[in-house]
Formats: sequence, structure tokens, C-alpha cells
Amino acid sequence: MISGRTPSAGAAGRAASGRRTPAALPPPNVLRGIALMCLGVAMFPFMNAAVKLLTAHYPVMQIVWARFTGHLIVMLVVFCRAMAGACWRRGGPVFSSRGRC
Repeated sequence: MISGRTPSAGAAGRAASGRRTPAALPPPNVLRGIALMCLGVAMFPFMNAAVKLLTAHYPVMQIVWARFTGHLIVMLVVFCRAMAGACWRRGGPVFSSRGRC
């Protein structure tokens, strides 16, 4: 601050490497998180009722297999779209043999 100028807002939120510092990240959408958590918790009784109704017609192992396979497919679609297909590229997070976090 020798020149008497204050640092710009853009410079305050960036580290020397050009990355954003935690203070410059946008605030989380708390209400959206609360709504998604309530929706997720509300799904448990519906899933339980669906499994109980299906056990009258199908074996339990078939219901469990279909349930988890369906969830796997949905999560692959969600995460691959969010990561712009990085999970299918070589060296991506899914197929990486190194421990990346």
C-alpha cells in the first residue's frame, strides 16, 4: 500500500497462483440444501413401501439388485454430467489408480 491505492476486489479474492481463495468462493445455497435433505429423508418411507409391495411378486434379491443398479445408473449420469464426462476419460477420478481427492 505504498502507492496509497487499495487492492481491487478481484485481487483480494485470488491467491498468488491465480486460484480462488476460500473467502472468494460464492456462499452455499443453504435453503436448497435443506430442501434437498428433506426430500431425501422423505423418500425413505416411499422406498420402504415400494419394496414391501414388490416382495409379494418378486424375490428379494431381484428387488435389491434392481434398486442398486438403478441408483448406480442415475448417479453415473448425474456425476458424469456434472464433471463434463471426466469419469470416462483415462486418468479421470473414477478410473484413476492414484489416490486423488
